[in-house]
Amino acid sequence: MAAYKKVMADVAALFLDPLPQEKDKKMTSLEAALEEVFTLEQRLVLASSEGDRPPEALYSKMTLAELSSSSQLNWTSLLNEYIEDFRLNYSFSDEDEVIVEDRPYYQSLAGIITATPTHVLYNYLGLKVAWSVSGWSSQALRDIDHAYHQAVLGVQQVPPLWSRCLQRLNSLLGYATTRLYLDNLKKEFGGDKVVGETKAKAEEVVVNLKAALQEMITSSEWLDEDTKAKALEKAQATAYYVSHPLWLEDDEVLDERHSCKGGKGGEIGDNSTSTSPPPPPPELPTITKGNLLRSVIDLFRCSERRQFSELHQPINLTLNAWSANLLHVNAAAEWEQNSISK
Repeated sequence: MAAYKKVMADVAALFLDPLPQEKDKKMTSLEAALEEVFTLEQRLVLASSEGDRPPEALYSKMTLAELSSSSQLNWTSLLNEYIEDFRLNYSFSDEDEVIVEDRPYYQSLAGIITATPTHVLYNYLGLKVAWSVSGWSSQALRDIDHAYHQAVLGVQQVPPLWSRCLQRLNSLLGYATTRLYLDNLKKEFGGDKVVGETKAKAEEVVVNLKAALQEMITSSEWLDEDTKAKALEKAQATAYYVSHPLWLEDDEVLDERHSCKGGKGGEIGDNSTSTSPPPPPPELPTITKGNLLRSVIDLFRCSERRQFSELHQPINLTLNAWSANLLHVNAAAEWEQNSISK
């Protein structure tokens, strides 16, 4: 707790910068302001039922009207105000459905906000924003971030800035960085053959894994026949996503995946006979050379706009089932998608 309070004070002090003759007075005011923020955070944490939630609280499907009524906040209006500058072709309505994972928190939120002075809310949000970008901004903020992680997690060495830049770039433009990796791999090892053979071998491992699982289910003595049939059906339907999608090598599709306006609802390769004019070229995110923070913020906003634009659209499994972090060497079973990624 002491480390957390210290990082809040250090971040806030960077933006204070009082005149020498006003420093003592300003620092006293800062301590009081930080205590107000900390009290607000305590109330928000205590309002959450995290760790002590009944099963029905983990998945509460409701309309925005129902959420607004139960929380005393107009979520339809808030969401529409938030997406206003995204220039989307739809707006949220009271009938739109959402999944609420912590109903008690949302039911308490309006009361907490109403009871909190406006300046405390501003200070809280300002500190959160400043700390959230500490890894991508000034050296002073990066030093504060490292000191906190050193105290809490025992981290001894700060990753070099180039490594942080690359990590953030890969998380926000994962398909593009994977494409660069593939292009260089082909150049180094001589064309598509090595990449194709490696992908095929990895896919063979997953196919054998599926076959072994089906054999285990079939030979199981403790499963009844009805359960076996359902388990086999699920195992046979398991999709797998290995190495990289083939559409990654299509420049137009790659641009669309990183477009700020979102992609089409149809499947890749859909030979539509529509006579409507072709869509405008994708609006790609802005990268500002020499300004990592500005670039990261623009990439975040672009990603948010794309995700909002894909609401109310059919889900394109050809595109959306693939992880954006394809350069990570990892294997995972995604139970919600009934898939294996490798």
